[in-house]
Amino acid sequence: DYAPLAREMQHIPSDQHDSRKAVEFMACKGLAPHTVYTDLGMMIVDMGGDCLTAKLFLQTGYFYSAGAMLTTSLVSGGMELQAWRNVRKEMQLSIGRGYYSPGFMQMRRCERGLESVLSLILTVYGLPWATTDWASFAQQIINIMFSIASISKHHLEGEMGVY
Repeated sequence: DYAPLAREMQHIPSDQHDSRKAVEFMACKGLAPHTVYTDLGMMIVDMGGDCLTAKLFLQTGYFYSAGAMLTTSLVSGGMELQAWRNVRKEMQLSIGRGYYSPGFMQMRRCERGLESVLSLILTVYGLPWATTDWASFAQQIINIMFSIASISKHHLEGEMGVY
């Protein structure tokens, strides 16, 4: 039954075209509660991985790379700050409606967009120099995999017209 979705979409102003597309896409997808938690967990792990990469750069003396990684993370975090303040509300709203709320979509868009690309570039560049042992190497490889997954999902959703 699409009647609740139709009523919900009437409340989204026409100037928020991206939000309308997101509603249509996610409603068709059938958002399950575990999907919201998984996306939030992946965002947190990705941010933590970026901080650990910056720490590895600092420990090995690559201060410019560490600064670039921290600047990328801070700028991305600043763009998401309003949504992170209301993350519990955005999660409950997304789970209750069955599709991502505009605030949660903003968080996903910021974390999966340019930030993931820059993070991937810096992590791949620093892989030979920033790793000091097998644990740091594994952490860097996991961070690279998370960045690739984020970029792939962002591209796929962009192709589907969500962004």
